[in-house]
Amino acid sequence: MNQICKKITISGKVQGVGYRYWLQKLCKEKKIKGWVKNKKNGEVEAAFYDLEDEMFKNVLSNCFIGPTKAQVTNILVEDLTDGVVADNFEIIN
Repeated sequence: MNQICKKITISGKVQGVGYRYWLQKLCKEKKIKGWVKNKKNGEVEAAFYDLEDEMFKNVLSNCFIGPTKAQVTNILVEDLTDGVVADNFEIIN
């Protein structure tokens, strides 16, 4: 199994709609490690560590939907190489 690390940047109406808490709940249910935070420009950024490709695709497709009040317009996906290891999925500042 190939474990991957990815960072995503979510654009649209994604702040003030519970997006970070929604993503944290989703990731904790799936036992995914990483973090999510709001960016100053109104986007939400999230990182996922050591997950299988299929699981990442599943989470990514969910991220396009988001919580009820969110309106996602775009998601930028990047490879992560910082080597940080998380124990669970945290909301950070």
